[in-house]
Amino acid sequence: MGDSEKLGKEVKEAFEKTKKELKFKATFEEIEKNFYLTENIIKEGFVSEKFFARQLCGRMLDIYTSWIGTLHNFLIPNPQDLISLTECKKLSDEGKKEVSKMISIAMNLVRKNSLIAVSHDKSSEGKLIDEIVDTWKNKFSPGLIKILKKIQPGWEEASLKDTKN
Repeated sequence: MGDSEKLGKEVKEAFEKTKKELKFKATFEEIEKNFYLTENIIKEGFVSEKFFARQLCGRMLDIYTSWIGTLHNFLIPNPQDLISLTECKKLSDEGKKEVSKMISIAMNLVRKNSLIAVSHDKSSEGKLIDEIVDTWKNKFSPGLIKILKKIQPGWEEASLKDTKN
């Protein structure tokens, strides 16, 4: 068995143990599908024995955090970044309100995680895992799709225009 296979097996075992301890409902498959847990742990090269729940929450929130940066650029583009400046112009005031709401949703989860980390509140950790997954499925991912559908066509239009010249 290779290192990747061994780590993959360790992830699944740590997940099941943590799920039982923290009593959350999210399945391994749901988390894999949306947050690429195993792939990330293989990249990191280890499964935390003592703090797997922290590793799990951290990975899931890394996905939200990466989107926070993108969403922020839709609202307040860096004046030196042509991509951000272009995409910002694609959103109406209503679209920008949607983006702001998405940032608030993500930041709520990120800060809950920070509070749990510093307070060592294990009873809230399982609830947070379920909230992260449920929020992704029911609010965040659908919201991203809605926003990206407003921005992407502008790039398609620009690429077609550029190929005609």
